[in-house]
Amino acid sequence: MNEIPEIKPGQAIRTIRPVLNAYRAGLKFLDSENIQTRADISELHRRFRFGPNLHPFGIYQVPLQFRAPATMDTDAELAALWRKFRVRSGRLLINLATGTLPTGTDGATNPDLPEFPDVADITVPANTGKYWFWIYITLADPLTAQIKHAAEADISSGNNWDNWPELDLLHIPIGYVDTNTRASEYIATVRQFIRADIYLGVRETEGCDGDGNAQYALIPRTKWYTPAILANQD
Repeated sequence: MNEIPEIKPGQAIRTIRPVLNAYRAGLKFLDSENIQTRADISELHRRFRFGPNLHPFGIYQVPLQFRAPATMDTDAELAALWRKFRVRSGRLLINLATGTLPTGTDGATNPDLPEFPDVADITVPANTGKYWFWIYITLADPLTAQIKHAAEADISSGNNWDNWPELDLLHIPIGYVDTNTRASEYIATVRQFIRADIYLGVRETEGCDGDGNAQYALIPRTKWYTPAILANQD
């Protein structure tokens, strides 16, 4: 838009009229820009309102408007969208306030904000009553963790949870997805257990036994375990 000329005192009416018209054009332009801005804000509100409830370790689905077109290229991909999930990023707080980010999450920088990193979905099988997601911890140095998932019937087979469903220090259930109950409506329901970063405790390296061996105290457990004992719980 051209620069609007200044109106000077004593200027003739015939020369003022073009200036006034320029002002009117400028105001109209600004109003149209404002309308577009309001429309953009309204669209963001609409997207957020119909988007997932985001929080650490949330089992969620990416809204269609945020999906890359390449993920919906075929009829098979479209048909399976209602069974595609991700696990939101979250931190395990052991020793350091910065925590450990398990592998297998979406890796979002801030899990509470509506950002959707370009990562692969986890497709839950159809007609599955409980498809579980959990955190598997390996108490190595440094500590590592990963997101694991499987149908309930398959958890104890090759998924590092031989004593399923017994809880121990190395397995933290996040929740499960049900693709069976409302399958006729193409709706998968989520039972979410974890909704925040997880504080587990601290790792001590001396003073816990006579030899100064590394031992771990994990909340809410108060008993001390040696690495050898923990290793036997894989």
